[in-house]
Amino acid sequence: MSLFITFFITFFSSFLFLYLFIPILRKNIIDIPNERSSHESPIPSGGGIVFALIGSIMCSYFGNYIPLFCMPLAFLGLIDDRYHLPSSIRYIFQTLVSTILIFNSPVSNYILSSNIFFTIFLYVFFIIFCTGNINFFNFMDGIDGLVSSCVIVFLVSASFIVQPTYLPMVGALCGFTILNWSPAKVFMGDAGSTFLGALVTALIINSINLNNFLGMFIISFPIFGDACVCVIRRYLAGQNVFKPHKLHLYQRLVQTGISHSSVSLIYLTSTIFLSISFLSFGLYSAILSLIFIICIAIYLDAKVALPFNIQSK
Repeated sequence: MSLFITFFITFFSSFLFLYLFIPILRKNIIDIPNERSSHESPIPSGGGIVFALIGSIMCSYFGNYIPLFCMPLAFLGLIDDRYHLPSSIRYIFQTLVSTILIFNSPVSNYILSSNIFFTIFLYVFFIIFCTGNINFFNFMDGIDGLVSSCVIVFLVSASFIVQPTYLPMVGALCGFTILNWSPAKVFMGDAGSTFLGALVTALIINSINLNNFLGMFIISFPIFGDACVCVIRRYLAGQNVFKPHKLHLYQRLVQTGISHSSVSLIYLTSTIFLSISFLSFGLYSAILSLIFIICIAIYLDAKVALPFNIQSK
């Protein structure tokens, strides 16, 4: 069975199973709007378990088991969507999954071949990088279609840069995005966002050389950059970075009245632009494109979005 055929199989099966699964989620896992929400009505959540499971199974059919390594976070996320687990339990699982991903990637060669002190340093660095990225994707999953659409572009890029066996996951995620695009009929929840954060991180650290590592990281930057900059700005402002908030750029853009779909398209277009720059013209072009995207983000932050120190209720 070809990857092209599998793409359509995962696309239609993800859409169909999720569509049939929504009534069950509506009875058991509902995202109730609060002061931090960007939506106004209760929406079923936890739908990410569908694309994670279907995509992982079909990727493994072609010998790609990395998505399966990320599946524990999807199952844990589904439980968390329903029962709201303590953050300590979530972080322990994130650390364990990150460790598996690290030691099944090329970076493990650098970690294990170093002296004991540098080995510990590299391990801690990549654990922070992996778990941080997992949580960043969770933070960024706050409006319809943003994370799923950007990750689709990232996975298509990875199919060219790393290996084409990620196309089944692209199909599964496309099926989900149709139902997640504004106005969303279902949210991915932690089941989907933490899984995607782990998967994107795994693809970055599985790059075979520094050029691809940096290229993959640049393509993910619209999501990673917003979350990372927000954490830094909140820390410098003396805020508790672990306290829930509505200070991400995408959230402050929505608070000005810009639609979910428009804001998601800004991030999606940026990701596509960075992907094309790297795939077509290489790393230096991608770096210049990233600088351009950062300039646009600075303009949006300064001139369009709600000011950083204001949170609308």
